[in-house]
Amino acid sequence: MTTSAASHGDYSPTIQQNGTVHGDTNIYYASPDDTPERKYEVALRRLDAGMTRFAEELLAEVLRTGRGGNPDVLYHYLVAALSERSLADLDSWHHQALATAHQMISTSPGTAGEDLSRLRNLMALVALASRVNDHGQLSAADSERMRQAYQCLPLEHQRALDTLLAGPGKDTAAREYANQVRARRGADIVNRTQRVWKFFEADPAPPREVRRPLPVIAPAVRAAGIGGAALLVLGLVGLLVQISTAGDAGALAGGLILAAAGAALGPGTSWRRARDRELLCLRQARLDGSVKLSDLFSKDLHSVLNATGAAFDEVGRGDHAAWQKLTAGLRTTLAYEFLTAYEPDDVLQGRLTWLARWHARQTLEQAQAGTLLEFQETYRERPGLKRAGRAGIALLVIAALILYGALGPGASALPWLAAVTGTVLIWRPFLTALGRQSAHQVAGRWSIERFAAEQAEWERWSGVLRDRPTDAEIAAWLADDIDVFKADIMEERGIRPSEVLYTVELATADAPTRRARQAYGPIRYSRYLLTIFLLTPSGLRQFQAHLDLGNGEIEGEQRRSVPYGALREVQVEQRSVRLPQTAAIPGQYAVEPAGVAGPAITSDVVISHRRFVIRLDSGGTFEIELGGFEGLQAGSEPKDMVARLALEATGAEAALHVLETVVVDGAEWLTKEQARRRHAAIDDLPSEPPALPPDSPELPPDSPAPPAH
Repeated sequence: MTTSAASHGDYSPTIQQNGTVHGDTNIYYASPDDTPERKYEVALRRLDAGMTRFAEELLAEVLRTGRGGNPDVLYHYLVAALSERSLADLDSWHHQALATAHQMISTSPGTAGEDLSRLRNLMALVALASRVNDHGQLSAADSERMRQAYQCLPLEHQRALDTLLAGPGKDTAAREYANQVRARRGADIVNRTQRVWKFFEADPAPPREVRRPLPVIAPAVRAAGIGGAALLVLGLVGLLVQISTAGDAGALAGGLILAAAGAALGPGTSWRRARDRELLCLRQARLDGSVKLSDLFSKDLHSVLNATGAAFDEVGRGDHAAWQKLTAGLRTTLAYEFLTAYEPDDVLQGRLTWLARWHARQTLEQAQAGTLLEFQETYRERPGLKRAGRAGIALLVIAALILYGALGPGASALPWLAAVTGTVLIWRPFLTALGRQSAHQVAGRWSIERFAAEQAEWERWSGVLRDRPTDAEIAAWLADDIDVFKADIMEERGIRPSEVLYTVELATADAPTRRARQAYGPIRYSRYLLTIFLLTPSGLRQFQAHLDLGNGEIEGEQRRSVPYGALREVQVEQRSVRLPQTAAIPGQYAVEPAGVAGPAITSDVVISHRRFVIRLDSGGTFEIELGGFEGLQAGSEPKDMVARLALEATGAEAALHVLETVVVDGAEWLTKEQARRRHAAIDDLPSEPPALPPDSPELPPDSPAPPAH
């Protein structure tokens, strides 16, 4: 199923859904019965892929088990929970997790290992973030200490936690982070360019041999043939007996020779002509697409025809009209074969694209070599065969007359009549049917040869895709591109990171694009429209550019500045079903001895479509529309999985939350947001941030030294 969505406005990204799904569900899916270790492993992969909310859900489950008492689980849970959130966005569930982390590091020695060290640095960052004043600033010592705690964290987690930074230390940390990302991105660009396109190629379905059954000889024709053969044999035996006893031996020999020659030329050429006519029809029908599509009822027929045609258009890029005309029938034939021999999803999700391309390349090579229509000459009706057939008939008639004349006086005519009748019964219908059967046997050998060639191509193509990048690699490349774009525009426009109170990042599809996703993972695109909203004291700054994920090139930049009061309206339309609550609602957790409670109980909402539009006082709009995800849904996934992942991965969910608040607060958003952050009380945090471990960077002179252990 192909689905699409449209958007409007000068600055509106378009999100369209169709493509392929990589079906390994073991990467991002954990069943309720899986062990905590298995759930933790899957949660980390979700976190690495940028699915922070989904990682948070699974890590919350692990926290409620015995495995949750380990600092690495709590650390990664807090990284996921704090990603793209300020302290003002945290709820009591998160506060409990922070309190548990504080208790854990307070009762553990400072040299208890890397996991506890990372948790201690994260808690130092959170504690310092809670000290930010009304103007989003910290003292110089606290700002430097914040930078040090931040830089002690893994680089991939620094991106998720940059909303906690403030003060001059934020400027330094952001600059050093951007430089590291630029270096990593530049060093990997060659590897990326060579491999990223493979992610958007589907797992190739192995070929299947397509063979037509041999035509069945009609019972009447078969009976006539058998009866004719019996009469012919009886008649010939009778003639031989009569001639040998009373006939002319010389005439017998001459008649038999002429009869043998006539049989070879007459019935033999009839069989050959019937075979060649059938072979010509088979080859021509395949090229012309003369298959009975009306006999094949399938709701996917039109989509399969389009998918097959797209593969042919991709290969033949010269005279498009001539190529389409030449291959129109073959496209129909392949669509028919795909629907009869394979599953519809194999075509719709691209798993047979390799096969359609291979047939298109074979057709193009044959057309360029002038051999595509060679079969028409090989199997055309040849006048020589027709004349030979007529000569064979004449020889048989002469042989019959000679043999009849060689009979002695008074000889019975029954053997002669039996032989003639048997020949007539065998000749036309039976030999024609045998010729058609022989043609289909030849076509069967063609099918075997074609299947062997397809198998070789499948093995070659599978080898090409063997080093296809993982979804986590695609996510990392995209994140690096966004970070570099954001750092570049901020440096070029003179915007200091410490001036930015909130950053909203949108990465949406940019036509023309290819689409693919890992099962239980978000949709990835080959081309993105990057949109960055920087919420600064002076207003909202918007930047857009087009990204080619294949080579990392960013082009076509646009920007606009809007005061907070100029955002007039956010309109949200959603098609969803809010299911009744049951005792087994996902997310219904209880407080466990580990000290971490679960999120509040809410109804289960299945979203099938969401659209939101931001309108400005100037009349401009910014619109995002998501919907029609069925074509990219793996069979085992919940109905709303693709939509939920799309809302998070594109940044649409976070953007909607922030921009709705900006519209509601208007020109007072900045003041209210600062007040919200100032009053974001976090219970059970220490009055002083946890001391950094001894292996942390040197502290500024006015900061307390780590206590001795």
